[in-house]
Amino acid sequence: MVYFCRIIPETPAWLASRGRTNEAKEALLWLRGPGLNVDKEYQELCETNAKRKEKKESLLRALHKPNVWKPFVILFIFFALQQLSGIYVILFYVVNVLKDIGIDMNEYAASVGMGVIRLFASILGAGLANSFGRKILAFFSGFGMAIAAMGVALCFRFTFQLLRVSQVLV
Repeated sequence: MVYFCRIIPETPAWLASRGRTNEAKEALLWLRGPGLNVDKEYQELCETNAKRKEKKESLLRALHKPNVWKPFVILFIFFALQQLSGIYVILFYVVNVLKDIGIDMNEYAASVGMGVIRLFASILGAGLANSFGRKILAFFSGFGMAIAAMGVALCFRFTFQLLRVSQVLV
C-alpha cells in the first residue's frame, strides 16, 4: 500500500495551493490520461486558487460563522452520543455477552450475524436518507437509540433488583 502511495501524484488542487502550478498541470494530465485537453480545468483550478488566496481568513474567524460551528456542534453531539451508547463496547464483547445471556447458538455465528444486520441497516439508512432526508432519519435514529437505552437501563435495574430479592430469600 505504501508503495502505491509513492506512485500516485499529489492532487492538482493541493499542488496549485502550494504554488506548484507546473506540477499541478502534470498531475492533471496523469489523472485524466494521455490525449485529453486539461487546459480549461487547469485554468479553473488556478483561478479558484487565486480567489482563495484573496479571501484567506483565519481559522478562528471561520469558526465563528454559524455555517461552520453549527454543523460542527451537531456532528460532535452525534459522535458523543454514539460513543456513549456503548455500541462499540458491545460489539467488542458480543461473544461474552451472548454466552452470559445464554443464547443457544454459536456465539461467533451470532456475532457475524450482528455484523450482517449492521451492514444491511447501514444500506437501508443510506437509501432512506435519500428518500426522507437526513434530519428526519437522524431524529428517528436518535429517538430509537434513546428508547433502546431506556429499555436496557430498566432491564438492568429490575434484573438486579430481582437478584437482590432472591439472595435475601435464600
